[in-house]
Amino acid sequence: MSTGLVNINQTQAAIKKLFGKAHTSALKGVANESISSGVPANASKIFGQAIPNGPGGSPSLYDIVNNAAGQPVLERVKLTLTAVGGTNYDADSLSTSDIEIAGGGTSNSTVLAAGTGTSAAGAHGYAAALPSDYVSNSSNAKKGSGVFVNGQVLNTTLGGLQIINEANSTTNPNQYIPILRESDNTLIPTTSAIDFLVDTFSGVVFVQDFNSSVVPASIECWIYIGDMADVALGGSTSTASGKFIGSGSISASINVGNVDIFRITSASKELVSLRTSDNETNFNVNGNIVANKYIVSSSVTFMTQSFSTGNTVFGDGLTDTHLFTGSLFLTGSGTYASMSGADYNEIGYVTKDASGRSSLKFSHVIDGGSF
Repeated sequence: MSTGLVNINQTQAAIKKLFGKAHTSALKGVANESISSGVPANASKIFGQAIPNGPGGSPSLYDIVNNAAGQPVLERVKLTLTAVGGTNYDADSLSTSDIEIAGGGTSNSTVLAAGTGTSAAGAHGYAAALPSDYVSNSSNAKKGSGVFVNGQVLNTTLGGLQIINEANSTTNPNQYIPILRESDNTLIPTTSAIDFLVDTFSGVVFVQDFNSSVVPASIECWIYIGDMADVALGGSTSTASGKFIGSGSISASINVGNVDIFRITSASKELVSLRTSDNETNFNVNGNIVANKYIVSSSVTFMTQSFSTGNTVFGDGLTDTHLFTGSLFLTGSGTYASMSGADYNEIGYVTKDASGRSSLKFSHVIDGGSF
């Protein structure tokens, strides 16, 4: 990318980008640009969890705040500030062309000088970093790994570690506004004559009018400690567990493939699958299904041979009726409970003795009929 863009083109390109338009001509305003554009975003740099409208209360350093879903997303920290190399200059001594052209060229454009005649030579850019004792003081579950380590410079994480921007809150006062302090902890108010701004994405503080008596040394703010979008959404490289949180009625529809609907595999071995075949849906489990209740619909017309180990019970009351269609084969001994009542008139069974001889026995006195 060219570094010789004059100030007017840099400004127009920036404002048009924010309005979703490409910059094709310095003679065209935002409304006259017909080609769309946008700001590129990476899922690993986008907050994946909701941020509270305001942390509330009177925060102390290393306080952690959860969002409405109970997820820890904010931490109060005091970042150290170090001057960025190559940002030393006297703003009052800059010529018009110096301000206009980043690449050192010349231009006939007229731009207002940055200084007001009161600035001195000094550093104008400052990089924020986690304190050197962050790990020992923080209760962040992620401390000591990733970007949450001692002395981590924010801009080197390329958005992996960010300050919460004040645009995330509508409260008054806005607790997301960073607090700038000098080395002796003196507050530098937002109305300070040094005219500073904070880039919360990169963790960079820019001072327009350097003053040797007001040098920023730290910035107290909230940082994001939750998951980024790529982890929260369970990307292909994510090792995080997915979680769905909701309340009330939920309805959804999904258009699945012709065969596989759902599969769980481990080490190339299929554990669970839900598939469609010949207009039927089959649920397969490579293992045991354990349940407190197992209910089979009366519409079942086909059942494969099954075995039950141990004692089994059919029914739990004398009023229960058990119907068997077809032949009934019994192996082993049988115990028959005694029965009584005048209503039984044809109750009998065939049994065999030790020699294999069959005999007919009755469970009650026959009170009528023949056999």
